[in-house]
Amino acid sequence: MASDGGSGGGNNAILDLIIKLREGCPECMNVAAVKQRINKLNKVDKDSPLNVVLVQEIQRYNVLLNVLVATLE
Repeated sequence: MASDGGSGGGNNAILDLIIKLREGCPECMNVAAVKQRINKLNKVDKDSPLNVVLVQEIQRYNVLLNVLVATLE
């Protein structure tokens, strides 16, 4: 591994990577809109176990995205 002699040149590569990661992060999913769409497609007000798990996973995904974005700031 080559050394930059302490000039800080490696920091630019890291900052560029952080910027690319931030730009590539998707927006959080709208849980209420997903629930509404599921109910509309199923034409049933009662949530099936599969739909409950789907909503829980979307909520976890949103938490993960928020942590990722906060870490990259």
